[in-house]
Amino acid sequence: MSNPFHSLTVRLSALYIVGAVLLVAAIAFGTYVYIGRYLDASLNADLNAAAQSDAQYFELALGSGGLPGGALVSGVAPRVAQLQTNRFNVRIFDPNGNLLAAAPERIGSAPSSAAFNLLAGDTILLHPVLYNDPNRLYTAAPVSYGGRTVAIVELSTSRDSINRVLLLLGRVYLVALLAAALLAALFGLWLARTVSRPIRHIEAVAGQIAAGSDAGLNARVEAESGRQDEIGALARSLNGMADRLSALLASRNTFVSSISHELRTPLTTLKGNIVNLQDEPGLSPANRRALTVMEQETDRLTRLVEELLAFARSGGIAPSEALARRPLDLVALAHELCAALEPRATRLGLQLSCAAPAAVTVNADPDRVKQILINLLDNALKFTPPGGCITISVQREDSVALVRVADSGPGITSTQREAAFLPYERGATARSTPGLGLGLSIARRLAEAHGGSLSLESNQPHGTVAVLCLPI
Repeated sequence: MSNPFHSLTVRLSALYIVGAVLLVAAIAFGTYVYIGRYLDASLNADLNAAAQSDAQYFELALGSGGLPGGALVSGVAPRVAQLQTNRFNVRIFDPNGNLLAAAPERIGSAPSSAAFNLLAGDTILLHPVLYNDPNRLYTAAPVSYGGRTVAIVELSTSRDSINRVLLLLGRVYLVALLAAALLAALFGLWLARTVSRPIRHIEAVAGQIAAGSDAGLNARVEAESGRQDEIGALARSLNGMADRLSALLASRNTFVSSISHELRTPLTTLKGNIVNLQDEPGLSPANRRALTVMEQETDRLTRLVEELLAFARSGGIAPSEALARRPLDLVALAHELCAALEPRATRLGLQLSCAAPAAVTVNADPDRVKQILINLLDNALKFTPPGGCITISVQREDSVALVRVADSGPGITSTQREAAFLPYERGATARSTPGLGLGLSIARRLAEAHGGSLSLESNQPHGTVAVLCLPI
C-alpha cells in the first residue's frame, strides 16, 4: 500500500496546516504572555500606589498627634479598618515584624517577602516564616516617624480577576487555533489540488506516451502548454519531446519500410535461382545439401523482411484506414488455424487443441486477425517444451469476443508482460529462437486498430495465456 504522504496534495496540505497552526500558536502565546504581564503590572502599580497612600496616612496621623508614637500599637487597629477596601487586604507590622493589625483579621500573621525586605533593609535581623500566596500580589511601604521606621504597611490582593481573564483568553485562543487549522486545511487542500491537478494531467499524458501505443504517441498536453510558469514550461517540453519522438518513429518506419521493399526483390530472385539449381541433374549430395541450407536461410531472411515490413505498416499508417472489415467467424478461424498448425505441433511433440463450441462473429479484417492469431500460436509453439499442450479457445463475454491462446511453457513474469510488447524486445528464453522480437508488438497494434486489446496473463500452474479482445 502506497504511503499517502508521498502525494503532493497531502504534503502541501499538511505544510499549510502546520504553518498556520504554528503561526497562530506563536501569536497567541506572545499576546497571552504580554496581556498577563500587562495585567500584573497594572494591578501591581495600583497596589504600590495604595500602599504609599496608606503609609502617608499613618505618617500624617503621627505628625498631627492623632497617633502619638507611644500609642501606635493601640491606635492603629481601628484606623486599619478604615483603610480596608474591597480590592486590597491591609496588614501593619512593627519594626520587629510583629503583626499590629490586619484587615480582614483572618489573614495570616507572618510578613510577606515584600514586608520582610523592608524590615531587613532597616538592619533589623529577623527570620520569620514568610507568608506568601502564589495567587496574590504583595507590596509594602515604610511608616517613618522621627527619622526612623516605626511600622510597615503591607497590602495584598488576589490575582483571581487576572486568572479569569487569562483563562477566557486561553479558551478564545484555543478556538482560534482550531479554526485556523480547519481553514488552513481547506485552503491548503484547495491550493494543493490547484497546483497538482495540471501535474497529474501531465503525468497521465506522459504515461500514455510511455505506453508506446498509437493513441499514446499522439497524446499532447494542451491546456497547460499556454501557462507562463514552470508547469507551462514542463508541458511544452513534454509536447516537444513527444513531437520529436513521433517524428523519429515515423522516420524509422519509413526507413524500415523502404529497406524491406528493396530487400524483397533480390530475395525473391535468390530463392528462384536456388530452386532452379536444385532441379539441375547430376548434383552431388554435398551440393544438394548446401542448396537446401541456402533455401532455408533465404526463407528465414524473407520471413524477417516480411516481419519488418508488417511492423512498419502497422506503425506508419492510420489503423482505421488500413483495415478491410467484414463479418468474421472467430470459431471457424480458430479451427482452421489448429488444422493448419497441427502437423508442426506433432513434429515438436506438442498437443494442439481448439475449444470453441459456439460461433462468435466480429466485424474485423480477417487477414489482420489471422496474422495476430498465427503470431500468438507461433510463440506458443516456440516456447512450449516437448510433451506440453497448447489450447486456443473462443468465447463471448457481453459485447466483446475473447480469444485465448494458452500454453504450458515456462511462463512469463509480471515485469516481462508489458516489455514483451515493445518493438525488438526479446526475453532470455527467446534469444535462441529466430525472429526480431516484433511479432507481439505488431499483434498489439493490429488489435488496437480494431478497437480491441492484447494482453498476456499467467496460466496456472505454469505457462502463459495470450488474450485477444475484439469488440462485437
